[in-house]
Amino acid sequence: MKATSKPARSQTRGRIWCEEALILNKSLFDSPLCNSETKALQALMLFNIARFATRFDTDGNVIELEYQDRSLWNASLINMAHRFLIESEDSVFFALPPGSFHCLHALFGGRV
Repeated sequence: MKATSKPARSQTRGRIWCEEALILNKSLFDSPLCNSETKALQALMLFNIARFATRFDTDGNVIELEYQDRSLWNASLINMAHRFLIESEDSVFFALPPGSFHCLHALFGGRV
């Protein structure tokens, strides 16, 4: 077995978990319980999964954001995430202070 097989399995498992989390959050997103935090969390997860293919090298090491090949990012997921983030900021629920997911986005300087 090659040394990269374990990181590859781990990355696949991580992607599956991310997709499951998106599906679970989408249930909240589509319900009356949806608020700005729900939309911001959906955006954060979409931003992350959009660049999943570029987050690790062949040895399973993390590739920092500035070194990732942006041409491999999923532009449609990034656009959807951006729309959800804007909606969360424009939400009537946003009369309250920004939530933790908005703060995470701001922490990364609005970068994906």
